[in-house]
Amino acid sequence: MPNDVIDELNRYLPYPVLQYGDDLMQVLMVKLAHLYSPDLLYQIKRLTDQVNDLTFQLSLLTDQLESLKQIAAGLEAQNQSAHT
Repeated sequence: MPNDVIDELNRYLPYPVLQYGDDLMQVLMVKLAHLYSPDLLYQIKRLTDQVNDLTFQLSLLTDQLESLKQIAAGLEAQNQSAHT
């Protein structure tokens, strides 16, 4: 579904649970959850938020790991040049 359609559909839901890239089947499932099981819709929103938070944390940890690798490589090079 196009992003502008997802944005428009999210306006009609109590929680913006649809994400860019969702297909028609996902949109229909969310709408059914909204109509017949509002608690389920809230759970979808809560779990989506958790996934987004964990993805962000993973990104931060990956960046930190890359920085530590660069520092370790620099220290290793410095150590090797000190021994020669």
